Amino acid sequence: MPAGVRGLLDKGPLLSACDVMLDLIFYLESLPPPGGDVRAREALFSPGGASVNFAVAASRLGQPSAVVGKVARDAAGLTILDFLGREGVDT
Repeated sequence: MPAGVRGLLDKGPLLSACDVMLDLIFYLESLPPPGGDVRAREALFSPGGASVNFAVAASRLGQPSAVVGKVARDAAGLTILDFLGREGVDT
């Protein structure tokens, strides 16, 4: 890593203020034909959004990071908070 970048990271934790998303990802065997349908073989939820992805990537590289954003206290919000906690991202 270039010394200038390392110097920026040494200045303290990264703070990411953002809209927090919960992506719904479908895995398909093929794309549907125009006007047609296709069944998904799998579907999953994954926390995301550019700032969340950035904070998680920074944390995985050893940079302390945190996310500031709104999440509900429902199943989706708790899924996001659990994910960020497991990734070492403060909330």
